[in-house]
Amino acid sequence: MNTEISRLSSELEAAQADLELAERIKTARARVADLSGKLADAQAEYRQEQEEAAKAARAERLGRISNVRVTDKTSSAASAQGGVLHRVWQIDWDAPKWDHRTNTSPVGRHTAHGFYDLRTNVMEYLLDEAPEQIPAEILALCPGDPREAMCEYLAARRRGYTRGPAKEIA
Repeated sequence: MNTEISRLSSELEAAQADLELAERIKTARARVADLSGKLADAQAEYRQEQEEAAKAARAERLGRISNVRVTDKTSSAASAQGGVLHRVWQIDWDAPKWDHRTNTSPVGRHTAHGFYDLRTNVMEYLLDEAPEQIPAEILALCPGDPREAMCEYLAARRRGYTRGPAKEIA
């Protein structure tokens, strides 16, 4: 009798579990639709938060930079040799500069000799905020796209020669 009670009790539990599963299956479509909508909303909100955080970080990074100037420091002898790869560029910009005497960061003038010496945030500022400061010789490598022109210029410096119209520019 005891085994009969145990068997019936087990079957009753299994039947109740099956009934609960059947009820869950009946409501599964509605739950999937509801959860899909909630998931899409949460993902959109997360993407929006990430975009806002990236914009804020970029504004923080680039907000301290100003007054970027690119000047050609090529000597007349090297200039006579011609070509964009023979040019010597000096890039100057204003940004906070640590002063150990006063323990402050007043805005000071920074200088880089060539585009390889530029800090990443200054290069980003130059390409996105002040593309008019990029020399025409470099922009001629990819007309209309300052970022691509700079990439081509830096690649040409590594390669040792340019491809395209800039090789004709003196």
